[in-house]
Amino acid sequence: MYRNFLSVRSADALRTFLVLLALAAATAGCRSVQHAREVQDPASPLPGERSVSLAEILPDGRTALTVDEAVRLAISNSPAVFQARASLVVAESQLQITRATYLPQLSGAAGYSRAKSYSHPAKDAADSYNAGLSLGLDLLSFGRNIAALAQARAQYDAATAQLASAINTAAYNARHDFFGLVLAQDLLVVAVENVRDFSSHLEQVRVMAELGTRIRYDITTAEVDLGNARLGLLSASNTLLTARVALGRTLGLAEEFACPIVAPPNTLLLPTEDRQALYARARRGNPDLAALQCQVDAASAAVDYAVADLRPDLSLGASLAWSGATFPLARKWSLGPSLDWTLFDSGHKVGVIDAAAANLQASRSRMADREQRLFQDLITALIQLQTARAQSAVAEVVVRAARETLDLVTSRYRLGLATSLELTDAELAVAQARSQQAQARHDELAAQALILLNTGDVPPTARTSL
Repeated sequence: MYRNFLSVRSADALRTFLVLLALAAATAGCRSVQHAREVQDPASPLPGERSVSLAEILPDGRTALTVDEAVRLAISNSPAVFQARASLVVAESQLQITRATYLPQLSGAAGYSRAKSYSHPAKDAADSYNAGLSLGLDLLSFGRNIAALAQARAQYDAATAQLASAINTAAYNARHDFFGLVLAQDLLVVAVENVRDFSSHLEQVRVMAELGTRIRYDITTAEVDLGNARLGLLSASNTLLTARVALGRTLGLAEEFACPIVAPPNTLLLPTEDRQALYARARRGNPDLAALQCQVDAASAAVDYAVADLRPDLSLGASLAWSGATFPLARKWSLGPSLDWTLFDSGHKVGVIDAAAANLQASRSRMADREQRLFQDLITALIQLQTARAQSAVAEVVVRAARETLDLVTSRYRLGLATSLELTDAELAVAQARSQQAQARHDELAAQALILLNTGDVPPTARTSL
């Protein structure tokens, strides 16, 4: 009777253990599983995973967009930024996995089987039960776990810097395409006014020809000038459409950006224009350089890991198991250290060390190359900025002079003292001067945006995305 009582109690204990094991398996990582299922939902993609609409990014019905708002929207909806943020989550998960090597690992197993033998003489079917727990802890890895953790931390830092780089690039692309749209709008205004001026000129020539002060050749020349102006207007309109589409893509749209914009000031918030000060600021703030430094640290940790892998691994293991055909089940336990050491592997681990060392040197070389290109890019941007500002100053004078010349030639033309060719040249000179003025203004803004890209200066609203 006592044996039957123990059998019942042992069976109840085994069933309880199986239930607890099943519950533990079902609830382990339930939050992660729930999140993964939500990600699989076709209705779950966020901006950056999908294209957004203009009505979605401008829900308040505003009538114009500023450059700072464009930067914010580009960062929020950029697929590259979203991918970099996902890579950061992967790096964080890998860091968590690496940290788990410092903690004990507990696992359980349980099973039941019923078997029957058809040998001679035949045997009745027999039940078999088994259950067990095992505990493992890595006691000493001679620096391997420390190196793996250092490498995972460096990779996490690199992913953080790469996210900052993606945000920095998205901000630059938004500024670049925004300024490109400003230039396209300015050139369209010039083209429209050019068509208007040549249309007015054609009407004047026709009236003067009726009065006998101009010949048929002057009318033909005016018609040719108007035709060329209309071709210029068509080209400017196409350029404007291209610029709108480019800005729309930068903002995460798969449609034309059909919204007015606010022209930015000629001067952005530059930190300084001193060469050495800019380079020092860029070395501190450029996210590409920071990511490369983290990759150097990760490569150095990989060397430590490869060297530590030559040494043995000491771990502690414990297990508790029940098994048998009837209850109470037989129980056994074990506890003790384990030493694992590969004494000879035909040079595999030595080759890993050599490869890790070479990768470390290559990582340092990539960082040196980026430092050199960073200094070159800053100097080039500063030169472009100085040149654009000088061109802007000259263009303002040229526009004023061209207008004065046009007024003078127009007056002389009405008096019959100037030819149609002289008037055409004066009108084209005004259009060209205004186009050059718009281009110089664009180049000035574009050079400042390039400087901000290299120094890693992003708007305060973008820093919260880190």
